[in-house]
Amino acid sequence: MKQDEAVRPPWTHDWKNPSKVHPSERIVNLSRAIYYDRETVDLVGDILGSSKNVHDYADDWVVYNAICKHWDLDIDTVSVGFGSSDVMDRCFRTLDVDHWYVVTPHYQLAPVLIEMNNRRFTYISIDQAFEITDKNSGLYLANPGSVSGECIDISELHKQYKNLIADEVYADFYPNHTLIHSVPENAVVLRSLSKTLGIAGFRCGFAVASKKITDQLQSVRSLIIVTKPAELTVPVLLPRVNKVIDNLNSVKKTLEEKFPCKPSKTLYMLFKEPNEYTERFGARQAGGFYRIALADWKTLNDTTN
Repeated sequence: MKQDEAVRPPWTHDWKNPSKVHPSERIVNLSRAIYYDRETVDLVGDILGSSKNVHDYADDWVVYNAICKHWDLDIDTVSVGFGSSDVMDRCFRTLDVDHWYVVTPHYQLAPVLIEMNNRRFTYISIDQAFEITDKNSGLYLANPGSVSGECIDISELHKQYKNLIADEVYADFYPNHTLIHSVPENAVVLRSLSKTLGIAGFRCGFAVASKKITDQLQSVRSLIIVTKPAELTVPVLLPRVNKVIDNLNSVKKTLEEKFPCKPSKTLYMLFKEPNEYTERFGARQAGGFYRIALADWKTLNDTTN
């Protein structure tokens, strides 16, 4: 099996007859990069179903305000985007760096965006990242890492490079080494509400940086950066997300004790071999492990899924 190849549950798709599609394919597919919390899904459905203007343009100020309130951030240091990949693209476009070091394993879109913005890059290991000192280059790394499941202290790493991009889209599941409240002047911290809130389809991410870098990122933002579903749901979901994540981390801890796993600091289980959950909910092979996203216990134990 090839690296990062999806491991699909054993059923046949029949799109002309949706009733024949396995319920897990229609409802819960944990091979994707998004957790599933049933109460959150039901709440989102209630919010959108009761809205009379879900078809309208969004007010991005509502999302900015919710983010700044939840993480206690200065709005002058926050750049909201149409997903974290949008803000990442703006980083590679505006930061005055021609050569980037990309720590592997990495988010697959990062080197693509670097090349799209006519920059060069070199893959390196995390150990090499601490050995290199290049004040003319930038460093991109995911911390925690979705493939490695690891999270390390990088608080001094920015001193070795011209710019640092810390991709922290999973940091709410393990906040011990986050830079979000102490972002160095030459660094950018990326976050994703898709990962934090489990609403990937609503496309909402943000960056935290110095006012100088934030002004650069905002100078190339598109006109519309927030969807209406994000505007309606983010202010409601953020106040309850810590409890949701605590519950999911509790599920993760129990599963890691029950099955052979590599411990993970993200929203994924990293199983060493297939099991009942990978077979029912799908998995993705990453780093030699069977990776599935977390879900609440009720969903995992519901045999109708």
